Amino acid sequence: MLNKLEKESGFYSITVLIEELPIFQQVISNGMSIVPAILAKLRRGEGGIALYSALSKITGEHPSIANPGRIKEINQWWLDWGHRKGYLIKLTFKFIPSNTE
Repeated sequence: MLNKLEKESGFYSITVLIEELPIFQQVISNGMSIVPAILAKLRRGEGGIALYSALSKITGEHPSIANPGRIKEINQWWLDWGHRKGYLIKLTFKFIPSNTE
C-alpha cells in the first residue's frame, strides 16, 4: 500500500493534490497502526512528501524545520520522533572480539 502511494503521488509536489488521492486516504484510514511501516520506509531512505504528509495527518505532528524544503532534515525529524515515541528502536552495534585461539 505504501509503495502504491509513493508511485501514485510521485507526479505531485503539492501536498493538497497528494492528499486527494484515494490511496492516500486509504493509507491514513489505517491510523496509528501504519506508522511503524512508514517509519521503516523512512529509515531505509525510501521517504517522500506523501509519507511525510501521511504521518502529519495521522499523528497530528508537524516537523519544526527551519527550511521545510530540506528533505533530509524532515526525514531525520520523523525518525527522531519515532524513536522518542517508541515506534523505532535505535540500533547500535558494538564489536565484541571473539576469543578463538
